[in-house]
Amino acid sequence: MNILVWSPTTGWDTANFSAHYYLFRTQYKHYGKYFQDTNWSTIGDISAEEAIEQVTEAPAIVFLGIYPWNKNIILDFVKYIGIKYPNTPIFLGGVEINFHDPRPFLEYKNIAGLVKGEGEVPLTQIVDKLHDGQDLYDVPGLYVREGQSFLTPKKEAPRIKFKDGIGPKDGDFFEVKYSYLLENADDILQDIRRNYDENPKKARHTRRYFFWEGTRGCPYGCVYCDWGGGVNTKVRRKPQWMIEQELEFIFKNIEDLYFHLFDANFGIFPQDITTAQHIADLLRKYDRVGKVHISITFAKNNQDNVARIIDILNPVKSPMPWSLDIQSTDQGVLDDIKRTQMPMSFIGEKYKIKENQSKFYTNAMLALPGTTFDKDLKTWCDIFDAGSQLSGYITTIPPQSEMYTPEFIKEWQVKTFVTTYEHATINHLNYRLQNNAEIIHMHSCKSFTTEDYINILIVHELLQLLDGAYITKFARKLANNNGYTAYDFYKPIVDRFLADDNWLGVDINEIRQSIRDWIFDGKPFGEINGVIFTELLLKKLTVSYFLKNLKNDLIDIVGGMHKLMAPALDVGFRTLPVPKGKTVSINANLAYSKSPSCELVETATENTLTVVAEAFYRDSLLDVANRLALPTIIDNLVSNYRP
Repeated sequence: MNILVWSPTTGWDTANFSAHYYLFRTQYKHYGKYFQDTNWSTIGDISAEEAIEQVTEAPAIVFLGIYPWNKNIILDFVKYIGIKYPNTPIFLGGVEINFHDPRPFLEYKNIAGLVKGEGEVPLTQIVDKLHDGQDLYDVPGLYVREGQSFLTPKKEAPRIKFKDGIGPKDGDFFEVKYSYLLENADDILQDIRRNYDENPKKARHTRRYFFWEGTRGCPYGCVYCDWGGGVNTKVRRKPQWMIEQELEFIFKNIEDLYFHLFDANFGIFPQDITTAQHIADLLRKYDRVGKVHISITFAKNNQDNVARIIDILNPVKSPMPWSLDIQSTDQGVLDDIKRTQMPMSFIGEKYKIKENQSKFYTNAMLALPGTTFDKDLKTWCDIFDAGSQLSGYITTIPPQSEMYTPEFIKEWQVKTFVTTYEHATINHLNYRLQNNAEIIHMHSCKSFTTEDYINILIVHELLQLLDGAYITKFARKLANNNGYTAYDFYKPIVDRFLADDNWLGVDINEIRQSIRDWIFDGKPFGEINGVIFTELLLKKLTVSYFLKNLKNDLIDIVGGMHKLMAPALDVGFRTLPVPKGKTVSINANLAYSKSPSCELVETATENTLTVVAEAFYRDSLLDVANRLALPTIIDNLVSNYRP
């Protein structure tokens, strides 16, 4: 009985092995009836056309995981299987299935069912029942196809909990005792090494990405979220012995590691502090201190635990900043999206962000239900005031989230669009202009218009250039020292930018049209004459500041906020790439304080600052964007003169 499991990650960062395949195969090995009669296989991160060529025998069953980054690939593969092996039943699972209206999948005649929720139990029962020639109507979580409809399952799929782990004592849970990672360690390691070497995108993927979970579930119910179908559920944690052995395998064996710990709320349990300490010990044990990127989604409301975890890991991880998630600082917006979190000022104090400024960036979601242009601007400025870098994520709508329910769409007057191109922000230029995803966005609702939405996206990019890339950050922080907020500093600059069509040398109406083309005509995000508009802004800023009136305009707007505003602005703008690289000296009562502060401090006597402007070239925007995640770059551009 041949069983194919495939869920390619082609399009975004790849894990270089199929977690779905190993997870479901191991589940069936322990809890299925006929493991010895089954032959399980998977396929790498390749196109649907390449994948179907690798399927040389008719599978008895095909299980496919469908996500935003692979939807088009998966649906093409479904068509090809239907042509090549028309009698093979296909079952889909994953976040791209809209269970509010699954009818679009009916056109694919070989899709026999859709799995909702955690897939281990439904997949095991599907294999057993098809082996025995039984129908599938009582499989939990399975929407079985019957003619031109999918029947709603009689009960939901049980959620997984772990033997000897932390979790609920009662309820509809299925307890497992295995670690798919440890049981398949050798095979997984072979896959990682082989697939990384064969990855055609290896030039971009300089690190081996590894996605690891220590828990499942999330107790919160944010309307925009679908954490693997796990929102509003009890959190279940693996036993500590399993956690430590899995981490030992990862940090011992995988070099050039980018470690994604993708629990929804790491730090929600005090035992997570023990896990953090174990990670730190492993990095020291295997000589990986400072060499491993670590990405964590921290607990929303367990700041004491998270602060301890940060203190443990800061000395041993790479310089890549931590990411914090606050989404909005407006309490009304937080209420509308059903998100519970502490104020940004409280978070900043708990995590000592101002003392470690370059070690943090904070995620905010752009254009959430309930927001306005000004509320989003205020959120970004609150993040700046807390001492953090900003990382803006445009609001997407997972098909299984509350935002995509008919009730929510009607109440909030939601207007959506579907694009196959990423929102290519300066934060995420590696994702730009990809055409294999399918993503749902909201361009208007009852709290903002489409024009507000467009302005939000444009101004976010502007501020990421100005503040995130340290062009006006030095001056803004001096203003902060005199009691001015980031909102005081940037609001009049933004107003001028939006009102004066060509103030920065780029026609803002042309930028607006490029985003309308993305929304309504299916074109790449913000593309003007083959490049993203942020690149045009970058090129024009130097000319506008040093050869036109931008410097005087900025002094007129913010010069009164600090007596040293002019030289601070000069330092920031001098870091911009220019046609021919050059080094300049600036004399002022200012000194540069290196990372983690990365700021100019006022001095009693005059000091000479040395500023390096690199030569502009094709990837200059990417170099500037890297300042957001690696502010130590600024240490190479700005220094105090020493004869």
